[in-house]
Amino acid sequence: MRRSRGTEPIPLMLEDARAALARGCRIIIFPEGTRVAPLAPHDYRQGTVRMYAELGVPVVPVALNSGLFWGRRSLVLWPGTARARFLPAIQPGLTADAFRTRLIRDIELGTNELILEAYEAGLSRPIPPALREKLEALKAGQSVGSSDKTTTS
Repeated sequence: MRRSRGTEPIPLMLEDARAALARGCRIIIFPEGTRVAPLAPHDYRQGTVRMYAELGVPVVPVALNSGLFWGRRSLVLWPGTARARFLPAIQPGLTADAFRTRLIRDIELGTNELILEAYEAGLSRPIPPALREKLEALKAGQSVGSSDKTTTS
C-alpha cells in the first residue's frame, strides 16, 4: 500500500483486513509505516487506530531494536542481534485516543528497553555522536524520541 496517498487506502485496507481475519489470518502492521531510526521521534499512523476501532480484535504491540542494526533507508546491516519483544495485548473496547496513547507508550517503552540493553551489552557498529547522546540520555533515565507528529495516513 502506498503511504503517500494519505487516508485514501484505509477503507481498502480495512476490507482486506476483515477478509484476512475471516480466513483465520493474523495481521502484522508497522504502525509508523516504515522502519525508523533508533530513538527518533515517533510518527504513528492513523491506519492502525482505525483498524483497532473497526475490527474489534486484540492488538499485540511488538517492541524492536532492529534500527540499531539496519538503518532506515540503508542497505548496510551492522553486526549484532536484533531483538523483538511481544508486549501484552491491548483488548478491544478502548477509545481511539486511549488505544493510540497506550500503543505508543507500550511500544516506545519496550523499544527503548531493548535499545538500552543492546547498548549496554556493547554495540559493534559505529555510533554517530547524535545517537550516542540519545543513548546516554536514555541510560541516565531521560526521555528521548517521544515527540509525536500528527499524521492522517
